[in-house]
Amino acid sequence: MNILPVSQHGSLQSLLGQSSSTINTEQQDLLLANYNLPGLRVDGRMSAARRFFCLFVFFDLLFTSVFWIICVLIDGQSIKDGLIEEIVNYTFATSMFDMVVCSMIRFSLLLLVYALIHIQHYWMVAVTTMLSSAFYVAKSLLFEWKGSPDTGNSSSNYPFLVVLVLISFLLAWAEVWLIDFSVLPQEARAKNLIRALTSRGPGSVSGQQDATARLRDYISQCAAESVANFYSPLQSPYVFCQENVWLCLGVEALLRNYDLLRTPGWDHHSRTPAGDVITVRSSPAGRKIFRLAAPLKAPAQLIFKDVVDDAENMPSWNSALMAVRKVQSLSGSSDVVHQISADVSGLVKSRDFVMVRHWRRIQGGPLDEWTSCWISSVISIVHPQVPVDDRYVRGENGPGCWSFCESSGASSASECMFYWIMETDLKGWLPKRIVESAITSVMSEQVEALRRRAAALTQLKTQLTVNYPNLAQDDDNLLRAEVSNSFTSGANASQCNSNRNSSDDALLV
Repeated sequence: MNILPVSQHGSLQSLLGQSSSTINTEQQDLLLANYNLPGLRVDGRMSAARRFFCLFVFFDLLFTSVFWIICVLIDGQSIKDGLIEEIVNYTFATSMFDMVVCSMIRFSLLLLVYALIHIQHYWMVAVTTMLSSAFYVAKSLLFEWKGSPDTGNSSSNYPFLVVLVLISFLLAWAEVWLIDFSVLPQEARAKNLIRALTSRGPGSVSGQQDATARLRDYISQCAAESVANFYSPLQSPYVFCQENVWLCLGVEALLRNYDLLRTPGWDHHSRTPAGDVITVRSSPAGRKIFRLAAPLKAPAQLIFKDVVDDAENMPSWNSALMAVRKVQSLSGSSDVVHQISADVSGLVKSRDFVMVRHWRRIQGGPLDEWTSCWISSVISIVHPQVPVDDRYVRGENGPGCWSFCESSGASSASECMFYWIMETDLKGWLPKRIVESAITSVMSEQVEALRRRAAALTQLKTQLTVNYPNLAQDDDNLLRAEVSNSFTSGANASQCNSNRNSSDDALLV
């Protein structure tokens, strides 16, 4: 499988490798991008998020100018006399014309940098807002407010002048918010999405068409989430819309996990008995995110396909799980699963989780330690077909993943690096120390089970290759069946069944 390098994804045009072939296709791309991915550039055009920011900056100038003219007219002067007084006879303490000039300078600088030069940083809007704020504070302190009690004069436009200063101050800070919390994050999300949804080489016409089709499919599915927020008729197909929301959550969870894999700044937490390193960092919600890194002696694709395609069989070889059930299939690379974990060290009783899974292969960048990663990401959702079971505590998983990463070299054909990212809330009244101990214990136990599974898969694949020389490389059904039989008849299956029977009767923490 060839994958388009991440550096070649700047817009939808780069996916197509050519201009839109028809007007209908171009209009469809623009509609989908503007409505569902406002940070996406289509055919080199400005993104919808950045275009809205430029429009807001123009609104700032227009509003300030119109409001200033209204203030001049309300003061009882003619438009000519008022403009002469404000502009020709300008003084800092008596004229508000400099408010318009300040807005005009901000308008010119911001459009030059963000519309023409098209930079991807917030420094210019930060500078303009800081200088504008300093100017507004000075204006408020030094201006001669004719309607104030200190002067003894009354002016009909006094309240409007106050409002003009306050609104100009708010508009300047709104521009910072738009850039830092809307434009730049949405454009970064669009780039990451294109990178994640691409899986063909740039020289392949079919690969370009497949990538574009997946992009259109994804942002078309995400339309349901936006529409449902604003309009939901009585007989609307809510279930269909909800499925599309779950699809979007799965894709975004995968993108976030891939970014976490490539992001430095992890702190050492502990080591497993096998010597695997567990590191931690804090999530935006304040919860700890755990990451385990462990080498596996198995091809990444082999163990990945087993974990994804045969998830319901995992309890037979992984004693940390009591049951895994596929609740609903959402697409060819997404589904909803219900997972029940076993007791942990007699302290933490069984938890169950309802999660949406999304899996994909992503090529590494030039600075990454791997050439490609097979990633299966999960995030908790609420599903109507899986109500809360009184026998278990319903846990909640943030974006997490199992990643099997390949590196360049001869050993990549038989080895891979396994990364497990976990952000979980076990619920219940549990001390923090017990929760962290339970999480590290589960990670250590499951990675050892995964090693045994990888060894069994590799060994039996070698035997099957000898016994069945014509066996296709990507046909692993027979392989998984043989391995499952060996695990079911072994000690691991007995231990798993024992845990399942004892946990059903246990009291929950």
